[in-house]
Amino acid sequence: MKPCLSAVALVSCIVAVLFSPTYLLACSCGGVGPPCQQNDFPIVFTGRVIGQLHDTLGGWATNGSIFRVAHAYRGLGADTITIWSGGPCAPYFTPGDDYLVYAGPIDTTPAAKIGTHLCTRTERLDRAGEDIAYLNEIAATTNSSHIHGTVRRLDKWGRLVAGSRVYAESESGRWSAVTDQEGNYDLGGLPDGIYRVISEVPNGYVTFDGVDTVVLKGHGCAAVNIDWYRHVEHDGDELPELSEIVIEGALRDRAGQPVQGALVDFIGSFLDEPTIYTIEADRDGSFTLRWYQDLPVSLRGARTLPNGDRVVGEWRKIDPSYKKRVRVDLALP
Repeated sequence: MKPCLSAVALVSCIVAVLFSPTYLLACSCGGVGPPCQQNDFPIVFTGRVIGQLHDTLGGWATNGSIFRVAHAYRGLGADTITIWSGGPCAPYFTPGDDYLVYAGPIDTTPAAKIGTHLCTRTERLDRAGEDIAYLNEIAATTNSSHIHGTVRRLDKWGRLVAGSRVYAESESGRWSAVTDQEGNYDLGGLPDGIYRVISEVPNGYVTFDGVDTVVLKGHGCAAVNIDWYRHVEHDGDELPELSEIVIEGALRDRAGQPVQGALVDFIGSFLDEPTIYTIEADRDGSFTLRWYQDLPVSLRGARTLPNGDRVVGEWRKIDPSYKKRVRVDLALP
């Protein structure tokens, strides 16, 4: 299927956008990623806005910014191009200013318009130094994809592991790197391909997720963090042995009084799998959760009004940092 930016994605920015499920982003853009993760965009260039057009798309007013192309990094052979953007997630291009633009077709028709949106690394040229350096670097090299990450030993100290050897294997060959004093590794100069990422694991530990597989193309990058767990055997299976912590607190109203029948929304991630659920607080507004060390969580208070509406408080992010017990009080509006 030809990659495209659908009309719905362009005007709402609440669906998967621009060529990859990686870009499931809202207007707030929880994180666009580094330049090496922008390689799915078929058109990348720098240029100056020399004019503007206006149209509608999906009921939204859209702007077409006409660029005089200064340098085409990918997918362009013309001196000028019109980039369309519109809706609540539209970047605004100022006439006369210079930009670095990541773009692509907004649908799969042969005459599709070319568009961009807020959730890309499109930026004013004077703020795009990191991207320009990266684009110039990959233009001068053949194999510049890389895999990077950290290796951690998830025991009660949660130590980063120095001197651990990490391997990336594909049909093209096998590459390895050794983690530095802060547990970081970087495997560079990799050709395009599908890679298995593994590490040497000492006796008494396991990597619970097994082998990570990543796809690299077009001078891309991928982050793969590797966690070692002490293991226990249960019915013949090896399971991670993690230390448990207790998160406790209370829900209070604006006057500082306990809120009876209130709820606690909980969001965390265990072994790279999201955990989302809601628990009910005690009659005095207190609550207790059990979680695992070194795994940050976010909590917020909530309650349901008689008319069925749900009132929620602010999210509170906490990092247990290997404590045995954490106290957090939540406020309700």
